[in-house]
Amino acid sequence: MSFGLLVWAVVWILRHLADRWWTRAAAGLVVFSSVTEAVLITAQRWRGTASHFSQATDTDAAIRGLIGNVVLLLVLGVVVLLVAALVRFEGGAASRIAVLVGLTAVPAARGIGQRMAAIGEQTFDDTGHVPYEILFGAEGSAELAHAVGPHGLQLLAVLAILCEAGRLGGRAAVAVTGMAALGYSAFFAAITVTAYDGRAPLHPSAAMAVLLVAGLLTTAAAPCVAFARAARPT
Repeated sequence: MSFGLLVWAVVWILRHLADRWWTRAAAGLVVFSSVTEAVLITAQRWRGTASHFSQATDTDAAIRGLIGNVVLLLVLGVVVLLVAALVRFEGGAASRIAVLVGLTAVPAARGIGQRMAAIGEQTFDDTGHVPYEILFGAEGSAELAHAVGPHGLQLLAVLAILCEAGRLGGRAAVAVTGMAALGYSAFFAAITVTAYDGRAPLHPSAAMAVLLVAGLLTTAAAPCVAFARAARPT
């Protein structure tokens, strides 16, 4: 589902970029790597083994290595699209905010995933078993931080589409999308820092708790503002 949502977002992004071979190639890398990752993970589960950190046979080790390498292609494609959006973006300002903030979060999530991979591989080497759960420190939820990163793009994209297609003016659409982007960034930062602190998601530090709640409320308030302004009588 995550890969499918990412591919949808990339197709939406292409509509706002100049039609160049290298932007199409970058999108192709994202699509190819997403499909390949989904197929490899599904195949491993169909074979009755873990999709990650499984090196029981040469086949498992080869697939595990391929999964890790294919992700690099996905990140490369995302970075190229981010550069393209910075250089020339042909959509509205609200959509540009959604694209820039959303695409920036994807490599950040990859960085978290790389740290998770290192911990998982070390655990497998030490124990010979695939870790059931990967934690940063005692209770840091690496999976949660890793999962939130790629999906800000879809959240902000949908909001930008609604704002620009509705009755909001250009400035209002930018303000609403910018509000959501700021809230999402704060939320993502708070859960990431909490994870690296080794704390459970529901037990952050005082500062991160404030940032987490503020980010969540700001993100949730943005669509409410958009709908309220759209419903206002003309």
